[in-house]
Amino acid sequence: MNTRAITHLSIIVLSLTTAIAPAKSSSQGFQAQARIAQSGGYLLTQSGGGVNLDALPSGFHFFRNISDDRNYLILQKRGNLVVGYAYKYQTELSYCYRGTANGSFITDAASAKPIVNSVRESWEFDENDKISLNNYKKIPLENIQSNIDFQQILYECRRLLAEAPSSAVNAWTDFFFYRLYPQMQGEKLEPSQTQLQQEWVAIRRAIADKVRWTSRECEQPPDSDGYDVVNYNPNEVADAVFYARHPELNERKIRPGETNLAREWNAIQSRLPEFVCYNP
Repeated sequence: MNTRAITHLSIIVLSLTTAIAPAKSSSQGFQAQARIAQSGGYLLTQSGGGVNLDALPSGFHFFRNISDDRNYLILQKRGNLVVGYAYKYQTELSYCYRGTANGSFITDAASAKPIVNSVRESWEFDENDKISLNNYKKIPLENIQSNIDFQQILYECRRLLAEAPSSAVNAWTDFFFYRLYPQMQGEKLEPSQTQLQQEWVAIRRAIADKVRWTSRECEQPPDSDGYDVVNYNPNEVADAVFYARHPELNERKIRPGETNLAREWNAIQSRLPEFVCYNP
């Protein structure tokens, strides 16, 4: 992960948590907010209020916790996709998150919180089933202090959580490639091995948008950095390799009677794992 980008976001986080004044003071809720930091970003739930994310237009939105008005969150909605930043006023409790808008919840959620140390350039990631906004109330964006660039903050959060690093995608690509060619384990492809290079690239394209950070503890490829392949389907990887070998088919389905092609596809698919760590 890009240390410079992380450090830049940490500086923004520090300025934001000390510069936005709440509407009124409150001493309750610190223990609940501490739970947020410990769990990687699970918001307070089911105690009144609530936000209907589906009804919100695309754009930027600002919220305050109705039980502890030192807890705030800023989010950007694009269609049904949400990226946001939550923080507790005058503390270092804060995190970024992203997910899918679904009523008063953000589902398929992932979050990142800073690990407080002398330089604050480390982050801890987590995956949550859902994040609840039932305890939050929408307030005007004008309440954010004018010198705070919240759009830049959300941009940094989106960049922090949106994509897996290339090293993790490459590690998983190698994992599947070596399942097909175990005799090549650890070897680098030579420039002359164009067909194998095309298959490797095809695998990478098939899994790139499925590689995400997860909190599961399981065996992973070296250099995967805690990223797993989510919603893995061995048939999709088999298709990618098969059509890389047979571009003349233009990705059409194998027809009845094309037994040699069917046998080849089955041979590819049989070498791939039925599931990976993320998928039970």
